[in-house]
Formats: sequence, structure tokens, C-alpha cells
Amino acid sequence: MNPRISSSTGQGGSVLMVTLFSAVLIGTVLASYLTLIRHQDIAVARSQGWNAALAMAEAGVEEALAQINSGDLSANDWGPPVGGIYSLKSRTLSAGSYDVKYFVTGPTNPPIIYSTGYVTIPALSVTVTRSIVVSTKAAPVVNMGVAVGARNGITYTNIGGLATDSFDSADPANNGRYPTANPSKQSTNGGVATVSGSINFGGNLNIRGDLFLGPTVGIPSGTVSGKTHTDFNADYPDISAPAGLPGPPWRPSAPDTPGPTGKYLFQSSGSYIISDGLAKIVVDPGVDVVLYVDTPTFNPAGISVLTNSLGSGKLKIYQPSGTATFRGSGFTAVQSERAEHFQYFGMAGVTSVTYEGGYNFYGVIYAPSAKLALNGGWNSGTYNRMNFVGAAIGKSIVMNGYYTFHFDENLLRPGVSGGGGTTSISYVANSWKEDL
Repeated sequence: MNPRISSSTGQGGSVLMVTLFSAVLIGTVLASYLTLIRHQDIAVARSQGWNAALAMAEAGVEEALAQINSGDLSANDWGPPVGGIYSLKSRTLSAGSYDVKYFVTGPTNPPIIYSTGYVTIPALSVTVTRSIVVSTKAAPVVNMGVAVGARNGITYTNIGGLATDSFDSADPANNGRYPTANPSKQSTNGGVATVSGSINFGGNLNIRGDLFLGPTVGIPSGTVSGKTHTDFNADYPDISAPAGLPGPPWRPSAPDTPGPTGKYLFQSSGSYIISDGLAKIVVDPGVDVVLYVDTPTFNPAGISVLTNSLGSGKLKIYQPSGTATFRGSGFTAVQSERAEHFQYFGMAGVTSVTYEGGYNFYGVIYAPSAKLALNGGWNSGTYNRMNFVGAAIGKSIVMNGYYTFHFDENLLRPGVSGGGGTTSISYVANSWKEDL
């Protein structure tokens, strides 16, 4: 009997050992699996926190850009500056927080933004931090790159047509002027855009560029060389008052004689406030003038921006409210024929802007809250129509007759159109890097 008992005891011990080993092995595998899951959870949490911290830093950049473009660098607890640094101590959001500041080295130098985002990971009891540095640049006001743009539609009042193309006045081969005799220099960036309303020219449409339409705008009949976009949802922001008004560097100016027989003669560069909206405006060659129109009726007897060996004069006009009329038949003249040398900005209170037509127009009309009427268009050939060299932006645009728009691509260069701190939409991000 003893041998049998001994044999049975040895067999039971072997089973026990196998069971114990299996349990240890399973426990070890389970522990390793749980540890792997824990490490994966930690890695995922760190990755989410890492990405969220960058989003917080970028939120700081967005707030800084909004503040920079507000027209008052020190408002909203950002100032006063210390050594050129405007600082917002902290901003807490649901997902984290950020500290942000920007550095301004001079009145016309683009600011540099420094932003740090913070996100706490409760499961790890750690805070993830990421910092970025964003340089800015002066943005063109005509930043949409369209020859004709509106919020609420572009139409005609009688038999008429709309044609567009583009060119670059900064190209030395063009000598600053639209290359009528050189079709190879005529490009296809003459875009047309409207957020809502309609584009209606009875099929008399010839766009050498893209057509940008809001989701509710029907596709017009006519020729479009580029793409037709049906999801256009951008807007044309209103212009704010130029910085410094009514104090320095702005100073009042009066014509030699009040009314339409009078004349403003600008022979020195500067920023001026004018209250007589009827007198003629003359800007001498090489003189850079910015005007603030302090009257609700702006209907100057003429505008002349002259040029000679000293270079072209430059004229920018800001009007806060009322109506504006630019005389036709050559009474609104830019001798250089470059759009950048005459720019009109109708602010939110301007309800109506009219160009009387009958002569080619050179310049920029930017009045996104105004009804823009373009009259006196003629038709005597593809490039002998009423020519508008530059860009036109309005709340709605109504044309009388035939117009050909030649968008000047030079207006897209930073600082050429508006920009430089004279408007509320002066700066955009230029470069981005992480500050490690």
C-alpha cells in the first residue's frame, strides 16, 4: 500500500506545482498588460495635454492679434507698455490657460507676439507648457485679391457688361501702367466675389479669374476662366478711424476759397483733417497725403494726384459717415495711373459712394457698408470700355454701362493698400515658431 500512497502523493504535488506556476504566469502577464495599458494611458494623456497646450498658446496669439488691430494697443488691460512690451498677465479657459504679450519696437514696425499655453493633466498631476513666437506683417486692405467685391450683390441698371483681368503695376516691364499693348502681361487674377445677393449682367460677363459666390448666390451666366466657388463666406471688414485722431500728427486744413470754386493744394506730406467736402483736391508730385473727411457730404470739384521726376503724389482718404461722389469725365485723375496712389476708405457710417464715370478710374474704392454706384460706362471694344484700374469693394455694387476691371496685383503686397497702422485691420501673422 505504501508505494501506492507515495505515488499518489507525488502526482498531486506535480499538479499543485503546475497550477501554481500557471497562476504566477497568468498574474505576471496580467500585471504586464495592466502596466502596458497604464503606460498607454499616460502617453495618450501627455499627447492630449501637449496638443491642448499648443491650442492654448495659439488662443493667446488670436487675442493679441485682435488687440493689436483694435486701434488702441493699451486697452483691455494690455497697457501701459513697459519697454515696448504690452502684456496680458493671464487668461483662463475651460481647457487651460495662457500668458501672452507683444513687443512693439516702433510706431510703424510690426509687433512680435509671445504666447505660452498651460494645460494641467489631473491623472498625472503635471502641467504641460508650450510657448510660441509669432511675427506679424502689415496686411493689405484689399486682401481678398478680387477686382470687384460686394457683400450683397453686383448688378447693372441698363444694358451693360462686366469684364475683369489683372496685372502687376510693380513689374518694371509695365512701367506702372496697365499693359494694353502687351497681352502677355495681362493675367488672370481678376476675381469677382459676393457674399450674398446676386451677380446679374444678363450673361454679359467675362471674368479672367475666379468667381467667389456665397452659398445662397446663384451661378450667373457668362464666361469665367478660373474656378467658380460656391462656398464663399468671407466678409469685408469695416475700416476704423486712423490712429491719433483728432490730435497729432493730424492737423486741420482749409481750401484757398470755400466751396466748389476752392482748392486744397497739398505741397507737403502729412495727415490732414478737412471739413470742406466741395473744394478741389490737388496733391503735388512726391507728396504723401492722408485725409480725414470731417463732413457728411464729400463731393470734391475734382481730385488730381500729380507726378513728375520727383515721383507720384499719394492720396489716401478716410471718411467716417455720409456720402461720397467722385466726379467723372477726367475730374478724378491719377497721373501715374497706379491704383496705390489713390485710395478711398469709406468707414461704417458711409452709406453711398458714386463714381460718375465717363473716364478711366485709377485707384481703390473700399466702402463695404456703402452702396457703390459706378456710372457712365461705355463700350467700344474689349479694352476700350470704361476701365477701372485697381479694385472696388462695396456693400452692393450697381453699374451703369460697360466696365472692365483690371485688378492691380501690387495691391496685395503688405503695406501698399491701407496697412501700416492707419486702419484697424493692419497686421496678420507672418511667421510662427515654437520657443523651446
